[in-house]
Amino acid sequence: MDFLNDFDPSDDENEFINKQKTQNYPPFSPNLHEKFWFRDVSKENQPATAINEIDLFRVGDLFDAGNFEEAENILTELS
Repeated sequence: MDFLNDFDPSDDENEFINKQKTQNYPPFSPNLHEKFWFRDVSKENQPATAINEIDLFRVGDLFDAGNFEEAENILTELS
């Protein structure tokens, strides 16, 4: 295990820290949608994955409001 005697972990840490400081990330911005954007959004001209996402948000909202039958109808249409 003599090879570990030459290992200096501080070199790696300094390089990693310096690398992190040079990267410029854009500032975080929250979702641009309103809180209940999915209630009134149109599903026209949307890709299939977006339509599924909209429907799943609506299912969650309906379930939370206690409207289980309509939530079940949307889930049945998805399957």
